[in-house]
Amino acid sequence: MLNRVSLRAVRLALLAGAGALSAQTGGTAAANGVEVPIPAGWHWNQAIAQAGGPLSLTTFEHWESGGVPPAGGAEIDITRVPAPRNLQDYVRREVEGSQAEAPVETAIQKNPAVEIAFTDSYGDLKLSTRALYILSGSRLYKLYVTFHAGDAHAADYARVFHDLAGQAKFQ
Repeated sequence: MLNRVSLRAVRLALLAGAGALSAQTGGTAAANGVEVPIPAGWHWNQAIAQAGGPLSLTTFEHWESGGVPPAGGAEIDITRVPAPRNLQDYVRREVEGSQAEAPVETAIQKNPAVEIAFTDSYGDLKLSTRALYILSGSRLYKLYVTFHAGDAHAADYARVFHDLAGQAKFQ
């Protein structure tokens, strides 16, 4: 939970410093050593990446206060860090404090990966996140899709998220 809250804090600080949100639709988005196609109906928030934040794709143009996606909206964040010694332990620490499902070992483009779904609660606000942790060379790519718990489009967001991970070009 701490790392997801940290990403929101970084996004808020970057948005405050970047001024108006400039979003690109269509084409490709590249930042943090990964290039992905921008899915139909999604926007790449270039100002966040240009200011050193995560590659951020959203189905909306304005966050709710606190860097939270609005009801009916979703966001995908992609970042990378040096590869950890133990991926399972790393994932467990990342979701500590969240209501998490069991992690599932998988492969994305022949790269070892762990997928996990978890929910964070902030009073009445509940945010669902599906995360993929993908090892590629000496890097760990962290992909998150986040939306309000119970969103009617959750299955669509998960499909887009998995399609995007399968098409990503990791550097």
